[in-house]
Amino acid sequence: MEQGSNKSHEEVINDLRNYARMRVDLLKLEFVEKLSRIVAVLLVVLLAGVFVAIALFYLTLAFIYWSESIFGSQIPGFFITSGTLLIIAGLIYTLKSKLFIDPLVRVFSKIFFEPENDNADDETI
Repeated sequence: MEQGSNKSHEEVINDLRNYARMRVDLLKLEFVEKLSRIVAVLLVVLLAGVFVAIALFYLTLAFIYWSESIFGSQIPGFFITSGTLLIIAGLIYTLKSKLFIDPLVRVFSKIFFEPENDNADDETI
């Protein structure tokens, strides 16, 4: 009888070890999934920022060349463009929380704290 109970204890210990390994593997997989989603969000934001910067660069050049036909020189166009960009930079700096920090916190918190599909079914029972 003792051998049977020893065997069941060993089985329980092995089951607990397997359960612990499976939980660790699940946590690793969830971490990799969330990390990949964060990297994807950051890459999209970075690429969008690069394309917006390139477009803004060409738009400023187009404005400078266009302003030459109005003012007879490119210098006023450079001053107007520089002043406008400084005003925009100041606005972005003052509104950085509303424009960047709050939306990024919302996205990252959604990534980290969104309910899992499997757990949502268990909670309804």
